[in-house]
Amino acid sequence: MVGSEPSKDGRPATDYPTSRPRVADSFTPGINLKAWLFAIQRNAFYEDIRRKRRKDAALREHVVEKDRREPHQPARFDAADLERVIRTLSPVPRKALVLMAAQEPTYEQAAMICGIPTGIMKDCLSRASSALAHAMYAAC
Repeated sequence: MVGSEPSKDGRPATDYPTSRPRVADSFTPGINLKAWLFAIQRNAFYEDIRRKRRKDAALREHVVEKDRREPHQPARFDAADLERVIRTLSPVPRKALVLMAAQEPTYEQAAMICGIPTGIMKDCLSRASSALAHAMYAAC
């Protein structure tokens, strides 16, 4: 019913909108009272459905509009920045990092390609990735 909520015990509310002057004046003697009250209740039910649809549509519009906004990104880290940071690394860590990123060999294979021991290869990769992460964090 219009403007009424179900009672706390779960039963439907029984207050009809017949207290409005326009509705109360529409009853004329000789009309079936039960049918008249049923029509009022039915119309109130339909009005509630229409209100809920309008409210839901407005909320959906608001949510969709909110989702259309561009995400807030204070800084970007693009390929040119990545290349600049990689160039600041010394030659062996740079070679190790690029080799591992591009070809994904094992540590032993990468160490053999670079001509250094496996432990040094792991250390170079660790230092290079730390420097890269620090530079990326500083850029953002």
